[in-house]
Amino acid sequence: KGSEPGTTAVLARTDRLLQEVRAACERGGVPLEGLDLATIHGAKGREWPRVILYGVDEGLAPHAASLKTGGLEAERRLFYVALTRARERLEIVCTRGRESRFLGEAGIRVLSAGPAR
Repeated sequence: KGSEPGTTAVLARTDRLLQEVRAACERGGVPLEGLDLATIHGAKGREWPRVILYGVDEGLAPHAASLKTGGLEAERRLFYVALTRARERLEIVCTRGRESRFLGEAGIRVLSAGPAR
């Protein structure tokens, strides 16, 4: 069964990552109705009771391209936006061994990380 509309969002840094989420849900038979999928940029100014932040891996958060252009501070601010979109519950999905440096900077301890994709 899907989520109640407007109660759960999956946020990711890029559209490509959101496509991965859609594909995984379809393969697993997880309904997408009621689930909001948005990039972190698209989530600015919005909130949900539950947010799943997907793809919080080094190279994605911060995005590798931003490191070349001196945009690390902008990436850090964008990560802060992502962390503050959940009103009640925030779940972070990352790959074991590739967790973003931003997690440690924010004082977030990884309890369980999934295997490499």
